Amino acid sequence: MNRKIRFYIYILGILWLGAAAQAVALAGSGLGQSIEAILMEKDYKGELTKEQLEILAEELFLEEEAEAVERIAADGLFSAYGYSPLIEDYVTSEGKRINLNFVAFYNEEKDTTRVILASPIYNGDY
Repeated sequence: MNRKIRFYIYILGILWLGAAAQAVALAGSGLGQSIEAILMEKDYKGELTKEQLEILAEELFLEEEAEAVERIAADGLFSAYGYSPLIEDYVTSEGKRINLNFVAFYNEEKDTTRVILASPIYNGDY
């Protein structure tokens, strides 16, 4: 993994530290069975553009009747957060409810873009 991607992942981790802490608190409270659920995971050939990823995220959010809350894009990495009333559990970050996380990252070695839809937030490796 190159240094630029690691830097962006580090920044994303700092930005969403509050959301992750609340997810842990939610899991420990007995209100949720797990911190994270992977709803979809798929590899696409080549590097998808930011515009393609925005369209894909919007389509997946619409399927869940979710509204986009925040988007973050960096070289080879895209993340969108949303809230769906169809999903019971959620975390709060900066006063916003979040229970869907669309994540996409490009793998240069495999020339693929991995897309993941998780709830409430994705905590795996990029």
